[in-house]
Amino acid sequence: MVNKKEDSMKILLIIPIVLSIAMSQYSNDTELKIGGMSYNLDNLYIDWTNPHLDIPKGSFSIGHVKFGFANVQIVHRKDAYFEHSTFSFSGPNFLLNNLDINAVVKGYNPTRLFINNYNQSIGHGNPNMSNVPMQKGENDINFHLGGIELLFASKGSFDINKYNKLVDFQIDKARFRISNALISMMYNNMPASRLLIKMLDFIIELTDFSIELDNSQQIPRVKRLSGNVVLNNVEMNIPEELILQPGFKELSDLLGMYGNNFKIRQISIKLKQVNDGNYQLNSSFSAPFAMITLNGDYIMHGSGSQMPDVFFDNLSFEVRNLAPGLNELVKQWEIQNNQKIPRKGSAIFIELSGPLQDLKIKDLDINKLKN
Repeated sequence: MVNKKEDSMKILLIIPIVLSIAMSQYSNDTELKIGGMSYNLDNLYIDWTNPHLDIPKGSFSIGHVKFGFANVQIVHRKDAYFEHSTFSFSGPNFLLNNLDINAVVKGYNPTRLFINNYNQSIGHGNPNMSNVPMQKGENDINFHLGGIELLFASKGSFDINKYNKLVDFQIDKARFRISNALISMMYNNMPASRLLIKMLDFIIELTDFSIELDNSQQIPRVKRLSGNVVLNNVEMNIPEELILQPGFKELSDLLGMYGNNFKIRQISIKLKQVNDGNYQLNSSFSAPFAMITLNGDYIMHGSGSQMPDVFFDNLSFEVRNLAPGLNELVKQWEIQNNQKIPRKGSAIFIELSGPLQDLKIKDLDINKLKN
């Protein structure tokens, strides 16, 4: 895992560093500027029809694609004892709008296949139904993506002297977003087999990220970090023929689902570095069946090539508005383990502290959670 992170960081830094070194071969003082460079594609459309294929017909289209860099600047200074390079750039920036993939795929009803395999694995359901031979038909699959956005604004420096090599790299702002995604699938135009998944948007954003790397360490030192991850409005319409199965009906009742609709309103994670090695975490999960928040601080200790140890300090976990079925499960656990889960008012409120491998929970025997 360490090697993968290290390789990714090297790939991110290699372009400006290589350019700086190349420029230094020709002049002691060199400056390179590029106002912008980009590639654009508009209104791509492909479709096909061939009844002899397993995918006899389909189409693929993209409304707009743009990829490029802007405001590239590399400056190199060199004397007898010292080399110093600075670089800044916006990019790689990538934008994609209105991606659509539609296809008809020959095959069995995937919902019925899943039901049969599930019933056989748990040993219940209608055994006669599981042995009914299935007929191949056509699965109509549609995928839509409203947009993908990837934006970067970065800068840094690269210093070399006879004692040390030092790389400073800073991302002023980075943003990755997927918006208005939709997947639907239906077998032989049967409404009871229709699966629909929708997502409003998914965002990863860094507002201030700075690292330092020199030849005395393999893992970069994080100097500043602030960012967030947000997932908004995910919905799944489960096929009716699946939700009517006894096992899934129980799950539906447990989560307090209305009909065949499963929904997550939001998942949000915010992370900020307070000082060297000390981070603040705020996260939340919101759905019709529960509202969960996780807030607190954690500390990472480590140096050189060693992976840092994680220590949690006053990390709180709060659960509100549990669906009746989930609330009943909590009560059953309390009875079986002869202890009460800590609460603040009507909400479950758990406070954690200690190292990751030996977490302590205030007013609760953590060993019983492992049972």
